[in-house]
Amino acid sequence: MIMNEIFGEENFIAQLVWKRRSSSALAEKNISTDHEYLICFQKANLLAFFGYEKNYASYNNSDFDSRGDWVTGDLTVGMTRDQRPNQFYVLVDPKTKKEYQPNPNRVWAYIRESMDKLILENKVIFPIDDSKRPMIKRFKSELRSETNPFFNMAF
Repeated sequence: MIMNEIFGEENFIAQLVWKRRSSSALAEKNISTDHEYLICFQKANLLAFFGYEKNYASYNNSDFDSRGDWVTGDLTVGMTRDQRPNQFYVLVDPKTKKEYQPNPNRVWAYIRESMDKLILENKVIFPIDDSKRPMIKRFKSELRSETNPFFNMAF
């Protein structure tokens, strides 16, 4: 109502939902606010929302994967083994049988069954260097559709 008074009801654009986080495990009092509402008004005629063009320079296809260009991503999440016991397990490279121990303060991002599927799909990169951790391949082709007018925009 205050925004209607300031900008005029005719200048209301949208009510947007912003997902602040993807997990509620850190919620106080066992209640979690995972999203917030944003109310958008225009001050003048608005033709379109513009972001900035997304930079894909870090994407490449060094292993000639048929799915195209990709970047590596973290394979862990900021949850403890107590918060996500089903994501606290030893990860084994099926080719070398090398074991990667889970971090009790930052468990794997996927339950074992989902991780096994990612490994079968060749989406998990196991490092040669013992000081490094396995990473996930994030393919450019799996991002939002390029037919979306906002595909190359980041906000």
